[in-house]
Amino acid sequence: MSLSDRRDISKILNRTNFKLMAWYFGPRDSAACGLKRFRLAYKAPMQSTGKQKFTVYVYYKTELYNPEDPWSEDDSECEEDDSEANPESK
Repeated sequence: MSLSDRRDISKILNRTNFKLMAWYFGPRDSAACGLKRFRLAYKAPMQSTGKQKFTVYVYYKTELYNPEDPWSEDDSECEEDDSEANPESK
């Protein structure tokens, strides 16, 4: 997926009050694409049916979007704490 596609998807996700979201991009890449007010809940290695290995990242929203008080497109934040995201890695 291109960077442009991820930016467009992030703009839509920022206006969506998702509870949990599985995404194939890490927190830094997601924040760089413009995804806002999210936190990494868990990450896990996965394998496709074609035997390709990848990591899936599960995020949750930290603040609900209010269309009456929209966020700035410039305002981006990433709250990353790998110790909480994968307790088995300790």
